[in-house]
Amino acid sequence: MTTLVIGANGLVGSNVLAQLVDEDADIVGTYHSDPPAIDSTRYQVDITVADNVRALFEDIEPSTVVNCAAMTDVDACEQIPDRANAVNKTAAATVAELSAKMGADLAHFSTDYVFSGDQTAPYTESDQPNPKQVYGKTKLSGEKAVFNRHPDPVVLRPSFVYGIHRATNELTGFPAWVRDQLQAGEDVPLFTDQHVSPTRAGQLSSVARELLETGATGLFHTTARGCLTPFEFGTNITALMGLSENRLVQSLRTDLNRDAPRPVNSCLAVDKVESVLGRRQPTVETDLESIATAF
Repeated sequence: MTTLVIGANGLVGSNVLAQLVDEDADIVGTYHSDPPAIDSTRYQVDITVADNVRALFEDIEPSTVVNCAAMTDVDACEQIPDRANAVNKTAAATVAELSAKMGADLAHFSTDYVFSGDQTAPYTESDQPNPKQVYGKTKLSGEKAVFNRHPDPVVLRPSFVYGIHRATNELTGFPAWVRDQLQAGEDVPLFTDQHVSPTRAGQLSSVARELLETGATGLFHTTARGCLTPFEFGTNITALMGLSENRLVQSLRTDLNRDAPRPVNSCLAVDKVESVLGRRQPTVETDLESIATAF
């Protein structure tokens, strides 16, 4: 019973891989450029080359596939849409199709950016997606391809992902940037006109595995419980570090010129995943406290 983790050297993938290695599972991880520094069987694979992915599946015959691979640089997706489509849609379809042919369970990671961000309430799984940028459009196309190619996948939508990269043990994402700015004595401009539901990578990978283990299928929002602005998230980080908030500067999205638009509100409701797993998702504060030593 082999678990294949695709994109094992990414933030989420490294957490999935590390957790399975800790459990002494039969696991194989793939990477694009650099192998993850985690003791496991590893294959270098360009997932946009279907023949390479097919050969991989035929070689290891996985019983479970966790697809963490994605092009997540939102502005780069805007600049190189063909590459974004190849990774986020076409490769996702290939993985789903091969998983179905092997009879393998499949977990696939999507994004909150499938939503426009125009509504004020947290989005549920039944709300209609309407992405505004190439990243969200290609990830939504990937979602649809996965559901079309695999009979019973688990598709997870996180938001504002951060956490400890388990191959390097370094804090990654928004909290790392805030920490580094504060430690350097720099001002930290943070948006007050955007709302998100931050997702810790370690928690996200645990939820994916729990859903697979329970036999759940379908679409799930898998963020922390809560909805806040980056400025509010920054104040939580500052409090955890025991520092003054004086360096935090309120700013607006229009203060930053970026290639791709971002949703004003991409908060996600987590009632469905809580119901299926029979427990509440952690709060943002609880998730941050679980990695307090990184600050």
